[in-house]
Order: sequence, then C-alpha cells, then structure tokens
Amino acid sequence: MGLKSDLVTVQELAKAFGVSVATVDHYVDIGLLKITTRQGTQRLFDRRICYERIKMIQELLSKGILLKEIRQQINGAQITPAVKKSIVKKILDKRIIISLILLASVWAILSFLKGRR
Repeated sequence: MGLKSDLVTVQELAKAFGVSVATVDHYVDIGLLKITTRQGTQRLFDRRICYERIKMIQELLSKGILLKEIRQQINGAQITPAVKKSIVKKILDKRIIISLILLASVWAILSFLKGRR
C-alpha cells in the first residue's frame, strides 16, 4: 500500500457510491468494510478493496439479499442451506416477476394487434 492515494476517507467512499456516510459507517459497524488505518480522528480505507466490496454489496442488495446474508457470504461464514435457499428464492422471485411483466406486455401487444384486424 504506502501511497496516500490508495487510501480513502469515509466521505470519499460515500460520495463515490451515492450513499450516506451513515451507510458506510453501518457497513463498518456490521463488519462489511474494514478500516485500514487512522490519521488522527480520520478513518482511512483501502480504496480498491472497499470499491469492490461496495459494488458487490449494492449488487446483492438490488437482488433483495439482506445485509445479514451478504455479511455471511463476504466473511466466509458457513452459509446454511436455509440461507442459500432464501438467496436463491429471492433471485428467482425477481426473475419470475420480470418474466410475468414481459409476458403480460407481449399479451397486451398481441391483443392490440389482433383487434386492429
């Protein structure tokens, strides 16, 4: 590491990902992000590691995965079959909903076209 540019503050992380400082603090509190070093009262983080982590967290959150489940996955905890089932179900539920919306749209278009004949 050594280079100052490899380190970022909590404010820089929050700004880079469009989240609040409180969100970044929460990720630290629950063990999703680790403070690399401190300079006075300033907490500094490894830029590369945190950027990759936050991208992954945001992607999993967008799929409906809970922070608790993300923490288990990131920290390499033994994921129980129940947690695995929950994660898969959430991903499949979203895919099913999207498929139903697409199907309904196609049905509406076909009905509209059939009515124009």
